[in-house]
Amino acid sequence: MSKTIEVVGMKKAVCASCFEYPENCKSCEWYNCAICGEELAESETYEYRGVFSCIKDFDELCNKRDEQRQRVMEITDKSVRSQADGEWANGGYKTMKTDTSGCPITKAKEPLMLQEYEKGKL
Repeated sequence: MSKTIEVVGMKKAVCASCFEYPENCKSCEWYNCAICGEELAESETYEYRGVFSCIKDFDELCNKRDEQRQRVMEITDKSVRSQADGEWANGGYKTMKTDTSGCPITKAKEPLMLQEYEKGKL
């Protein structure tokens, strides 16, 4: 856990490992909570599916990330089907490569939601 010290009327977090302020801490990793934005030392950070949070927001983060993941899977599945059907309907099958079962091999375009999910944005 990071320690909090009083600095001219303000509380400021210091690293629990080296007891330095975040801007002076050279060897420790610092993260921001995706829910509340609090700056966290590496030792007090919780990670779930590529997103970081503090202990008090961890359950909320898990719920939001699971919902986001479910939406991404639904949209990506629809996008891939739509692209494959469009290629097939427009006569692209004549020049398309196929797999061993004769189904066309298509390279799906990644939806923006999938890109944001992979970058760790909520």
